[in-house]
Amino acid sequence: MQKQDKGLPDIVPAILIIISGMVLYAFLTGKFQLCVFRNVTGLPCPGCGLTRAFLSLIKGRWSDSLRFHPFLLPVLFTLFTAFATYLAKNIKLKNIILLKFFSFFERLNSSKYFYTVIFTVIFLFYLYRMFSAFPDGPEPMTFEKASLAGIILSKL
Repeated sequence: MQKQDKGLPDIVPAILIIISGMVLYAFLTGKFQLCVFRNVTGLPCPGCGLTRAFLSLIKGRWSDSLRFHPFLLPVLFTLFTAFATYLAKNIKLKNIILLKFFSFFERLNSSKYFYTVIFTVIFLFYLYRMFSAFPDGPEPMTFEKASLAGIILSKL
């Protein structure tokens, strides 16, 4: 029986298209921005501000971090939960304390409500920010005029 070469995973072409779009956007506008949603629509996405919040947190500027996105810590906890679950499933641990530590995150990860609650709370907060601060609010709750939608609207 022959082993078939699967080649590139299906997601690779999509990632390459997204990266190409980001490079093209940076070239055309002179501004680099990670958020594809904001580059196209000009609107902040539910995660807008997370990168700036993370960088502020690393620099020890807690108030700036909270201002950019107050749900950075729950997002980091969620990512850590997924990572700890991966480790729990793929590493054989002999230390009882580490086993209990990782099994807690594995149970949390397998809960059918954990991710739903996290994403629902973030989305509800996003709606609150959109209705209370957009489009003239503090960054990131502003309209991106250099976006595709902003450029089209400016030409009309």
